[in-house]
Amino acid sequence: MASHLNTDYKVLLHKVEKEKRHTYSFLPLAHNISRPLVGTFSEQKLNLPGLEVKIDPLRDYRHGSFASHIMGYLGEINQRELGLLAERGYKLGDLIGKSGLEKRYDVWLRGVDGGKQIEIDARGRKLRVLRTYNSRPGSGLYLTIDYELQKIAEKLLEGKRGSIVVIRPQTGEVLALTSQPDFDPNLFAHRIKRSDWERLTSDPGLPLLNRATQGRYPPASLFKIITAVAALEEGIIQKDEKISCTGEFPLGNRVFHCWREEGHGEVAILEAISDSCDLFFYRLGLKCGPERLLKYAKRFGLGTPTGIDLNIEEKGLVPLLSR
Repeated sequence: MASHLNTDYKVLLHKVEKEKRHTYSFLPLAHNISRPLVGTFSEQKLNLPGLEVKIDPLRDYRHGSFASHIMGYLGEINQRELGLLAERGYKLGDLIGKSGLEKRYDVWLRGVDGGKQIEIDARGRKLRVLRTYNSRPGSGLYLTIDYELQKIAEKLLEGKRGSIVVIRPQTGEVLALTSQPDFDPNLFAHRIKRSDWERLTSDPGLPLLNRATQGRYPPASLFKIITAVAALEEGIIQKDEKISCTGEFPLGNRVFHCWREEGHGEVAILEAISDSCDLFFYRLGLKCGPERLLKYAKRFGLGTPTGIDLNIEEKGLVPLLSR
C-alpha cells in the first residue's frame, strides 16, 4: 500500500501508530488520489481490510483569487481544533476554515455529514446496512459586498501592494475590501501542496496577509478630521478663525512643508479640510495638545478593533502619553 501511495512504509506506519490511540472512525492516509489508484484499491479491497476510499465534496471558488482575503481559505483540522470542535461533529481529516469568512462561519457553512452504519465480517466485507444518516446542507451566507465595486477595487490594485476598503457610512456595511497581492483559495480546497505553501509563505509580497485588517499604517490626512473635531469641540478654534500657511513650518531642528509649496495663505477650518492644508493642522494640532488629540482619537475608535467578521484583525496603534 505504501508503494501505491508513493510513501515510505515507515512514515505511513508512524502516522498510524501516532493516531491509533484516538477513537475516531477512520484515519485519512492520503488525499486527492488518482482515479487509477482508486481502481487499484477497489480491486484489492479484500486484501486490505479496513481500507476505505471516500469521496468528499470540495469547495469550488469559481472566481479564483477574487475577494480571496474576504473568503479566506481552508486547511485540515489539527488536534487543538479537533479537541474544541469534536462535539459539533468535526472529525480527523476534515477541512475547516482557517481564515476569513471560511473560519468565522465554518460551523454554519459546513452542514452535517451523512453516512451509513454497516455490518462487516472479519475480512472487511459488507454484510448489511444497519442504519442510514441523511446529510444536511449548510446555511447560505449573504454578503454586503458589491460585486462590481469589488471588481473595480481589485483592478485598481492589480500588480501593486496595498488595500482598498469601501464602506457605506450610514450603516457601516463593507461594500468592497481587497488586499494585494492575493492568492487562489482553490489551492487550499484541494489540500495545498507543500510547494505551493512554501511559495506563498516565502513570497515577499505576503499574499496571505490581509492588509485591510492586519496592516498597521499611519492615518495620514484622515487625522486632520480628528484634529478639527477636537479643536472645535474644545473651543480652541472658531469656524471662521483663520490660520496662516506660508508653506514652511519650523519645529525643533526640522522644517516641515505643506504639499502646496507656496502655501495656502490665510485659511479657515473648512477650507483647510477641503484643501488638506498641512500647515494649518500642524499649528492646530499644537494648539490642541497631545492629551486632547489622544482623547478624540480614542473617541473615533482608533486603537480598537472594528469587529469586522473576518476572524483576524489587528487593532491600530495610538501612542500612550508618558506621565
